[in-house]
Amino acid sequence: MPQFDQETMVKLVSELRRNVAREIIKFYPLNSEMHPEQKKSYQAMTPEQKLQVALDLYYSAREIKTAGLKSQHPDWTEDTIRQKVREIFLYART
Repeated sequence: MPQFDQETMVKLVSELRRNVAREIIKFYPLNSEMHPEQKKSYQAMTPEQKLQVALDLYYSAREIKTAGLKSQHPDWTEDTIRQKVREIFLYART
């Protein structure tokens, strides 16, 4: 995983939080309640742990997208797939 300075990390986390929130809203109605155990677990996390969970989710999503593109386009080179994944995540909008 790449290393970032604090300013870059804050910007990345802010953007990641916005993107994750948009995706969550797609699947859960705004009035749905979080399971009490899930809520307790999140509340017990330090900010660093929450960041790590968010980064793990982000990199997992990239891996899944990479696997999907490889499956859909077996003729594409690794460089092409890497570039497409980069573009997809760079320009992602919901």
